[in-house]
Amino acid sequence: MLFIAELGSMHKGIEPLVYEMVRRAKLAGADAAKFQFGWPESGGPIRRWATENGKTIRQWCTHFDIKLMASVFSWAGLAVAESCGVDYLKMAHPETFAKNAPEGEDYDRLLHLCMESYKPVFVSERFVEGAKTLYCIPRYPVYQHELTLPAHFSTYYGYSSHTHGIEDALLAIARGAKLIEKHVTLDKTEETIKDNAFALSFDEFAEMVNIGRRLEKLAEVA
Repeated sequence: MLFIAELGSMHKGIEPLVYEMVRRAKLAGADAAKFQFGWPESGGPIRRWATENGKTIRQWCTHFDIKLMASVFSWAGLAVAESCGVDYLKMAHPETFAKNAPEGEDYDRLLHLCMESYKPVFVSERFVEGAKTLYCIPRYPVYQHELTLPAHFSTYYGYSSHTHGIEDALLAIARGAKLIEKHVTLDKTEETIKDNAFALSFDEFAEMVNIGRRLEKLAEVA
């Protein structure tokens, strides 16, 4: 079972906050901290912080003994991720990629390059031989009453969530998901980063991990 702490842009591009979020992700039981690499110049300095500081992030993840996952939006982003020794690669939902990738970037070409890295590759809502597919609804947020999870995660490897709370993740685990990805924030009241509105606190993330791992053990003997 893998628990991924999506840190995205919640650090606001402030170096001490990035460090603290990596530290807190480890303490909360996350297996990997996820950052986004390869945003265009128009994405602004906060979105581009990880791309420009990949080696620093790698050092911190190594220090805290937590894996580094890179969600890549361009060839340049993939190159940075590879150069800093990323552990896992992620391709966003095709709709999300189309909205955020630099002009001229081709989803299928970038996915092909990710597969050639021989790193574990996770893909939202695309079924590709050799990659692990995650169930994902590309809306931010997806409210609980709108959510339709698969009846069983036999086709999907895991679940990339944009929903408030931990209940949806626990239901996905009970239905066989082997990976959970959730956004995490230090401050839910921060209004400048839209993902903060549905992100978990680190205490909520830790609770999800603790219950989720017990569910996983129960499923093994039930």
